[in-house]
Amino acid sequence: MNAQFIDVLMENCHLMSSDLRASLIVNFVNEPKTDRQREFLLECLSDKSVSNRETVLSLLRKLELTDVELDKITNLLSLKTSSIRQTVIKILLEQDDSNLENI
Repeated sequence: MNAQFIDVLMENCHLMSSDLRASLIVNFVNEPKTDRQREFLLECLSDKSVSNRETVLSLLRKLELTDVELDKITNLLSLKTSSIRQTVIKILLEQDDSNLENI
């Protein structure tokens, strides 16, 4: 799919329903190829839909994360949703110790 088209979709995701945002995440940004797509996934961590946040976390779990990305993910530990917190902890446990020193 055309990267510019995906960028337009990402920029207008606030106009979409949670189901359409989920489709965008799963079908077009599931393997981020650009920095903007990675940034979009991190932005989706604040999605209103818990299932969308869980989907994003499962996708981020497959990536090698930077310190900044890990920091954004650790902010989710303060949420009430236990499944989100559990997934964040799993992501942190999978990281190298050296990656965790800076967060």
